[in-house]
Amino acid sequence: MTNTVLKSQDGALAQAQEAITARVAELERYAECTSAAATVYRDGQDALRVSDLNDRHPDLVARSAADELPVAEISELTEQAAAAQTFQQAAQKVSLAAAALELP
Repeated sequence: MTNTVLKSQDGALAQAQEAITARVAELERYAECTSAAATVYRDGQDALRVSDLNDRHPDLVARSAADELPVAEISELTEQAAAAQTFQQAAQKVSLAAAALELP
């Protein structure tokens, strides 16, 4: 008789445990869904905040295009400086050679 009562109580406890386990599993699934929804919401808010910067990009592109002219000028100056350095080195060699030809 005691075994029958204990079996009945064990069955009730098992059902309660299964119900609690099912609730916890559903709560965990709900938490995952709300977390994913919160992530999507934050991403949307970030996209709106970052979209405010869109107006700056055309200006940046325009300034970058305007920078192409100075880049070409700097490149030309670099070539001229290299040519001047080559000329200076050649002039120095000529000067050294001429010094050897001077009369004592």
